[in-house]
Order: sequence, then C-alpha cells, then structure tokens
Amino acid sequence: MSELFTKNCANCNLNILNKCICLVCGTIVCVQSDCCLKEAVANNENETIGELSYHTINCCYFAGIYLYMHHGTLVLQSEGMGVEVDSCYTNSFGENVSASLTDPEAQFYSRDLAEYTLNADLYAHFKSLMLEGNVIGEIRKREAEDVEVFGNEL
Repeated sequence: MSELFTKNCANCNLNILNKCICLVCGTIVCVQSDCCLKEAVANNENETIGELSYHTINCCYFAGIYLYMHHGTLVLQSEGMGVEVDSCYTNSFGENVSASLTDPEAQFYSRDLAEYTLNADLYAHFKSLMLEGNVIGEIRKREAEDVEVFGNEL
C-alpha cells in the first residue's frame, strides 16, 4: 500500500498530495486540484469538473468508489454527487484507519499501515454497492444523515 503514495496521477503525471485510487481499475487520479480539470457534459450542461468526477463517468459508468489516499477514507461518487466515508481498513480493535487519525494534521500516508487490515464485512458492503448499482442510494442515505455531500468539483 505504501508504494501507492509515490505513484503519480495518470493524467498530469504529478505526485500531488490529494489523490485517490480508483477501486474499479486502480488508476491514480487528482482530487481537489486545478491541474486536471476537464470540460464535460454533466446534468445536460457543459461544465468544468474535477478529474475524479471525469474518471467516474469514463471508467465506472457514472458510479465509482475510490480510496482517498490523503485521509484513508473512501469516496463514493455517482450521478454528480459524492460523499467521503470511513475506510474499510480497521485495526485489531475494530477502529477505522481514518477515524483513528485524531490529530487533524496527521495523514494516512504517515501511519504504520501494518496494524490495519481489510475489514471483510465493510469491503463486502462497498463491493455490493457497486455490483448492485446502489452507490447513489448510499450517497443519498448519507446525505439524509447530514453528511456533507459534494458535486462534480472533485
């Protein structure tokens, strides 16, 4: 996992801090960065969208799940909406890797990742969202719970 932090964005070839890895195809994409903004048709209008949104449209058929490498969280995106959720990596106490970052300046990439393993139940949940085409349902559920939802700017 730690070698992914040295990988460059597939589009601009920069190794920026804010990047995600697409859990469908493994491509590294920039997040919240001006270097990879794209013009695309979204919501029946031309607009500038972020690389993660653009990649979701072109790779994942409008629904994608990404590992946000800066925080260790997952990003769910579908139909021009997205939400950041806890990672599916937990330690032996069941603590989520992203939730265990109590220091706001602490970063996922500086953690000792050896103590975290893939939680099979959480992984199965997110995998089923993709396979059943219900990523947007999960985003809307989180939105109803007052979790911040974002648009195509990523």
